[in-house]
Amino acid sequence: METYFVVLQLPLSGGQNSDDSNDDLIAAAAGSLRRGEASIVSIRKDTGVAEDVRNHVKTCAKFKTYVLLHIELSQDDLADKESILHKAAEGIASANYETVVDRDDTFQLIVAERIDVNNINVH
Repeated sequence: METYFVVLQLPLSGGQNSDDSNDDLIAAAAGSLRRGEASIVSIRKDTGVAEDVRNHVKTCAKFKTYVLLHIELSQDDLADKESILHKAAEGIASANYETVVDRDDTFQLIVAERIDVNNINVH
């Protein structure tokens, strides 16, 4: 198993308003992932996913919502979209931190991850 950066395009129409709740968006995203409705935009071991998202956005006419997750995947998982979406749904459901890391008029990119607040070293 190795850790990958995975970017998924979600079939959500919301997100264009800054008043939208991240909690509502994450709940809707988890449901979309469980139903297999997301598209895989990028799977990489490095942080080049941002370029992949920018290139993908150029092909879209409507506002799109993307989510970036760090997921442990095996070689078998990499060959199976259903397995990737299942692990992504588990990851987003267990996330305790979400933030919009990139946004413009055509898209938003959200990071959702599990942070162990008991192991944060603050000086």
